[in-house]
Amino acid sequence: ATTEASPALSFVYGIDWSRETANYTSLPGGRAATEILGAFGQVLWSPSEALDVSATLRTDRNSGFGSFGTGRLALAYRPAEGTTLRAAVATGFRAPSIDERFGDYPGFFPFVGNPLLQPEESLSYEAGIEQEFAGGATLSATLFRLEVDNLITYKFGIPTSTLENLPGASVRQGVEIAADVPLSDALSLGLAYTYTDSRRPDGSQLVQVPLHNLTLSLDAQLSDRLSGGLSLTHVAGRVDNDANTFAVVDMPAYTVLNAQVAYSLTDTTEAYLKVENLLDKDYQVVNGYAASGRSVSLGLAAR
Repeated sequence: ATTEASPALSFVYGIDWSRETANYTSLPGGRAATEILGAFGQVLWSPSEALDVSATLRTDRNSGFGSFGTGRLALAYRPAEGTTLRAAVATGFRAPSIDERFGDYPGFFPFVGNPLLQPEESLSYEAGIEQEFAGGATLSATLFRLEVDNLITYKFGIPTSTLENLPGASVRQGVEIAADVPLSDALSLGLAYTYTDSRRPDGSQLVQVPLHNLTLSLDAQLSDRLSGGLSLTHVAGRVDNDANTFAVVDMPAYTVLNAQVAYSLTDTTEAYLKVENLLDKDYQVVNGYAASGRSVSLGLAAR
């Protein structure tokens, strides 16, 4: 629900509930269930045209791990026309899933869950600036840091592999840069780049977190009804576990090109064609698991 106390002050609040069940032959009774009951409240305050502040508190009761409280405080300040300064600090938690605790997968690389896993708890910060220019271009930069205690991670072993909590704080920090530049009335160029330095408590790099992630996009309005776009994503600087040696190995960089075209049949219906991995590159997001080759989707969207 939302209550507007005044044009400058609003309250958002609510409750939610979820139940997850799973069946495993390895469990007594063969079944496990988790229930989560949550409640949250948020205050949105605009003391002036130049300042917006939001504060959020949330509590969750997990049937397997008890109650956890989290919160977030964020602000946006506009010191001049076209300039916005942003900052936020937040806490969070993630309880292990049923599968992470009780999963049982025999096979060539057998895996069993870890019923002793504990929830992850986190603290995050970010600060950034966004600038709009007269020609319609925008440029933004954001510094971020995320600290996670008891990070849940994969642990290779013989005869079975499992999951474990990493004692101490695992840290991801870096910078995000984004830009959008109109090249003409019908054509725009976008850029998004993230540099992430990710470290385990012992100082080694976290697996599957790329050091560099770059996306370039070109969007075109070809006619009143026809639009299209290309996006190029480059990912580099990753490490991952190797199931054969139980060691952490460097992963090769990869670049993927995607394309899409959309045609408005009516004011409410659109036909689209998407081609992902247009150049049919071989690459892996997770070590040992091939990503899809070229894939084509043709569909209709109505609203």
